[in-house]
Amino acid sequence: MKKLTALLVVCLMAVCAASCSEKPGKAKSGENAAQATAQAQTETPVPAEAEQTLKKFAESSVSGEVDTMIKCMYPEEMIEGMEKSGMKQEFAAAMSSGAGGTLRTFSTDGGKRLSDEAIKSAQQYFDAFALGLQISGRSYQIKDGYGVNVNIGIEKDGETSEFTDPVTVVLVEGEGWKLIPASEEYLLGMTQQPSEQAEATTQEQETSEPAPQK
Repeated sequence: MKKLTALLVVCLMAVCAASCSEKPGKAKSGENAAQATAQAQTETPVPAEAEQTLKKFAESSVSGEVDTMIKCMYPEEMIEGMEKSGMKQEFAAAMSSGAGGTLRTFSTDGGKRLSDEAIKSAQQYFDAFALGLQISGRSYQIKDGYGVNVNIGIEKDGETSEFTDPVTVVLVEGEGWKLIPASEEYLLGMTQQPSEQAEATTQEQETSEPAPQK
């Protein structure tokens, strides 16, 4: 498995465990999520500060610098909760086996500003993770965000590999930009309530079934 993709899977495991058990706030319906992501958007380069966060994340994921990676991903309140719960240590252990190598190339493309609904979903993403860490009095607020493709080239043991992964980067008030290891579409789907998922599936089935013949 590609290194960054493997890392993103590890990052999502803990979040999905929390978000699937309980989701604070009201989630979107599948129909509205599709409408939000289907809106025509022109490609917009991410701000320089967001680009720096993405590059730091890529560099630290290759070298295995867990402290830097986590700072690129979560607000301080969550990092403290991860340390207290032991999740940070587990994260470091999971990353240690694949660490090593050198980041040779880095670029981004396909940047699109997040829809208002995606911003709400990003807030729910963090809230669900904080809930799983039993963090109370959460004060972080997301003010802006972009979906973007991260393109990197890694050299390890004399071999070079290049690949692209879609991610989301959001602006947390007072703390700067944070990477969420998911595309806007995946983020919207991940914060969707199970009952609403079932409703969306039923609607799709109804529209796809042929009308009964008289």
